[in-house]
Amino acid sequence: MKINVEKWIVRDKSSPVYDIISYRLVSFEPCCGDIKEIPLLNIGYEIVENSKGLEDESGKVFGLLLKESYSWYNGEDTDEDFRFYLINNCPCCGDKVEVNIVKEIDKTEEYNRIEDECKVMHEKWIKCDSKSKSTEYGKQWRVLNDKMNSYHQTDGLFKQYS
Repeated sequence: MKINVEKWIVRDKSSPVYDIISYRLVSFEPCCGDIKEIPLLNIGYEIVENSKGLEDESGKVFGLLLKESYSWYNGEDTDEDFRFYLINNCPCCGDKVEVNIVKEIDKTEEYNRIEDECKVMHEKWIKCDSKSKSTEYGKQWRVLNDKMNSYHQTDGLFKQYS
């Protein structure tokens, strides 16, 4: 199985710890048809349970990950959380998993421009007296906000199959 991705980085002014990192799927060559039946597999950059010294300075690992959902009792209520496991071989056919970062793209300027536009639009929306203008500003703000949120999300592995 071969997965090629672009790494998008939005650099934080104060510290690299707060950088926004996401991955965009460029190409995906599945090793077998059965792999499409495992929706909990995805490319990602997370803290994993079985990293064995592979993690970077933030404690995270990049690769093909299996996402496990579990519930736990917090003293008052039950919460749901996730564990991630690094997958080195296809769980269906045993083929080696190859995940390549083909390009690193700095999206800082683009993100900051959208963030500034979003702040300006939010101010217009808050200060507006006209109901019709307010509705329009609200829609424009949501579009900009959705664009900003997309920088925090990694593409799904099976997006072409949905």
